Amino acid sequence: MKKIIIMDKIKRPLELETNFLERPDIKIFTAYSNEEVLKIHGDEKVDLIITLINIPGMGTGDLCSVIRAIKTLRRVSIIVYSPDDEKNIAMSERCRANAVMTLPVNAALLLDKVQELLHISSRESCRVLIIVRREGHLLSRPFTCSSENISATGMLVETHKNLERGDRIECSFIMPDSTRMETRGEIVRVVKNSTRCHNNWYGVKFASLPLEAKCAIEAFVGRKTVLRPKYRDS
Repeated sequence: MKKIIIMDKIKRPLELETNFLERPDIKIFTAYSNEEVLKIHGDEKVDLIITLINIPGMGTGDLCSVIRAIKTLRRVSIIVYSPDDEKNIAMSERCRANAVMTLPVNAALLLDKVQELLHISSRESCRVLIIVRREGHLLSRPFTCSSENISATGMLVETHKNLERGDRIECSFIMPDSTRMETRGEIVRVVKNSTRCHNNWYGVKFASLPLEAKCAIEAFVGRKTVLRPKYRDS
């Protein structure tokens, strides 16, 4: 299990992205101040802290100094976000953080940096044939979509089809080890693109999953996901 503290203002842009932070082996804590960051880290011993240079209350420089000075807390990576100006960037660099990034938050760049610092590999996609059922509608035509971040509880799927939150679906797909999966699920998250040339993303929660299928998915995730911490101990 990897643990990450994210300042609330930074977390909001990430909620619009389909990303690996939704994995069951990653736990996210939301903080609203550096005092709260310090308390959560003291209790949980997290692997990564993502905060802002300018925040009311405890300064980020003081937060980093305290963390780096305490042996039980210093084994953590820190990302500091700064306004894009020379003064604040210089102040951020003095915090002894592992990375300084500039506002506004670019979710893709931040996720890349998180993967780099925690050595989290991206999960491989697999082709999925989904049959969509909607209440009050006849069986829809099957269509293919790509899936990633699959786990024993659900998955993220990408498709040009238009689905809605609450839609119930039937999924049929084959895992890389040739295990065939058939299960029902529900659309619990929707991220639609405004242009037709890009696909939409949907979060699917499995309603039921046979034990054999659950074991196959967990084995696949275990082979493809490598979690090794990388920290700055200074």
